[in-house]
Amino acid sequence: MNQHKADSEKEPINSWKLYQRWCKMADNTRESWIAAGKSMQTFSTLANAKIAEVVHSSKSPVEVSTVEREKFICLA
Repeated sequence: MNQHKADSEKEPINSWKLYQRWCKMADNTRESWIAAGKSMQTFSTLANAKIAEVVHSSKSPVEVSTVEREKFICLA
């Protein structure tokens, strides 16, 4: 996928030019992009997580009846 410059500049940016731009970017701007990427990864992970039932009891698993189960939601 090509990154494109503003509409006034028609030439697409190749990966080398994009890398050069990244290296010349101010540290605080680069860190903001990195933080945003990490946030997106976290939200994507949470969005794709599956819900699982966890049995919570002080009794051994053999002694727990279906009536005594406490349901908790956790990420699998």
